Amino acid sequence: MTNDKNPLQDILPEMLGAAWQQPNQSAYDFRSDTVTTPTLQIFRAIALASFNDGWTGGGDTKAFEEYTSQLLGMQSTIFMVSTTLANQVAIWAHIGTAPAGVICDCRSHFLHMEGGSIAMVSGALPQPVTPSNGLYITLEDIKRRIVLVDESKPASETDCPTRVIHLEVPLGGNIMPLEEVKRIKRFATENGVKVNIDGARLWDAVSAAAGSLSDYAAAADSVNLSMSKGIGAPVGSTLSGDSGFVLRAKSIHKSMGGSMRQPGLLAASAREAIESTFQPQQIGKVKNGFSRSHEQARRLAEHWIGLGGSLLVPQETNMVWLDLASIGIREADWIAGAREDGILLHSCRIVTHFPCMQDVYQYRRNGRTATVKSLASPESFQSQSMDNTPGLKSISPVSNGVKTLP
Repeated sequence: MTNDKNPLQDILPEMLGAAWQQPNQSAYDFRSDTVTTPTLQIFRAIALASFNDGWTGGGDTKAFEEYTSQLLGMQSTIFMVSTTLANQVAIWAHIGTAPAGVICDCRSHFLHMEGGSIAMVSGALPQPVTPSNGLYITLEDIKRRIVLVDESKPASETDCPTRVIHLEVPLGGNIMPLEEVKRIKRFATENGVKVNIDGARLWDAVSAAAGSLSDYAAAADSVNLSMSKGIGAPVGSTLSGDSGFVLRAKSIHKSMGGSMRQPGLLAASAREAIESTFQPQQIGKVKNGFSRSHEQARRLAEHWIGLGGSLLVPQETNMVWLDLASIGIREADWIAGAREDGILLHSCRIVTHFPCMQDVYQYRRNGRTATVKSLASPESFQSQSMDNTPGLKSISPVSNGVKTLP
């Protein structure tokens, strides 16, 4: 008989106690929303998770896959370790054999941050599109780049027909409107092209009232969701679609070494993260972890603009892109200055997430000139001495004003 009880269950509260709930490094890490640390509730879910369900195809993993399918309104789901893997499995499952082209935004994670795996895995040709509006690609942008073949225009030996349109929602913190996704899907279906949504941060779009999970899923043939971007689970991603698609995806996933023996531990943590951070049953009724992070990002953006700064793109979700060049601040100095204050930054992009919501203000009140927090709460800096950078009075005075936070 399989022992489904996790031995951590009885000793977990004593092991963690109140210590785990104290401020940790992720509270001061604004490099990405992937730095979120699991909560005590997530560890409790792991302690209660079933074992061996990777082999049996049951337990917490199956329950979680069914749960995700219900959230999206799609037929079937497979749980895997990462969005990179989910993207590559999705493309391969859609195109079958080469030659095949994949339309994508020229800035997409799929194109730049997945190790060139599309070339190695499916052999598909990326067909990048530049958004004419600077925020998201539109149907008109796609039409200028897509390669279509049909009975009236058969493929020649030089053609690489587009088989998939890959959309990232949101991308860089900016949301592709649901209506635009629907327009693209109608066009794609009419022309025998599949639509895959990289919804690693789709939680943010939904929390910003851009549409529901099922609304976006209905405008796609496949959707993936990340369990480790802003939501708090340590690892995991799901890929959903119709039953035939997911059956092909499972075969590809297995051939790529993606199968796990005891994924229930990860699936349980992912479900708890969705329930406690995203709160699907309360969307539109209460502020969840995402909407609170959006609020902090909005305050940061408004304060920066109020000080005379400008943004590279509008702030819509949890990302604030500061135009440092326009005020003569070098990005390297900006990052170094933040690190001196104990704040971690990756670039001119500030990314807020739920762990920084509670500790951030207490940390600032201790007298440190932590620049991200000073941007978040301008009133706390009114008594600070001024720097000499035009248009940036009130930002923390670190080395002539060039070492303030992105």
